[in-house]
Amino acid sequence: MKPSAKSVPRLMGVPTILVLAIPLAIGLFAAFASAVWSSITAMLVAFAMSSVELVVLPFALRSWLRAGRPRSLLGGALATGGTLAALPAAYLGLLMLNALLPVMPWERTAVAAAEEFILRNGFTLHGHPADKPVLQTDILDGIYTREKLLESRRASIQERASGIVTIGFAQRIVLFQPGATGFEGLHGYRQVEVGFDGTTHMPHQEYGFPKWMVKRVNR
Repeated sequence: MKPSAKSVPRLMGVPTILVLAIPLAIGLFAAFASAVWSSITAMLVAFAMSSVELVVLPFALRSWLRAGRPRSLLGGALATGGTLAALPAAYLGLLMLNALLPVMPWERTAVAAAEEFILRNGFTLHGHPADKPVLQTDILDGIYTREKLLESRRASIQERASGIVTIGFAQRIVLFQPGATGFEGLHGYRQVEVGFDGTTHMPHQEYGFPKWMVKRVNR
């Protein structure tokens, strides 16, 4: 038996199905367009639709439950899709919240690990430790002789980190200013990536971050 018009879940007079389905469809198409054509506009539209889903989802689910339709297959599918579509906006919100907080203890631990990595591998003015083997930190290091590699690293990065970006629970990017003989990289700073387990490495392809994501490391 089909439900009556009154039993159709609505949100502000609009059927809940449409409230969830329209931004979900637009967001999926925009995400597809962003991936295929590398469109910044499409990516922004996808994030905007994700934000819409994040806002309307709780109200839509509430109206759905009030209408006595908790086991509807279509409602469950849309609720699942809406929840997944809302995740990017929720993740971005967490990043923004974290950026407003001071540098946390686990981030200071990552900064210390990154600074130790820079010192250990001879990127500072002190040069490479004489009692330690030379390690490859980039996929292109193998094309240089040991002497040339050490010469190119020396004084190329400042000893102290200038900022940190926490991308996720298991990924933190520590930023360094270039040293006297170093170059600024693609984005004006050099980077060391620190994993949750404390492992460190320099990404071959450096990331670019908006200024609001970067926490300044105050000494």
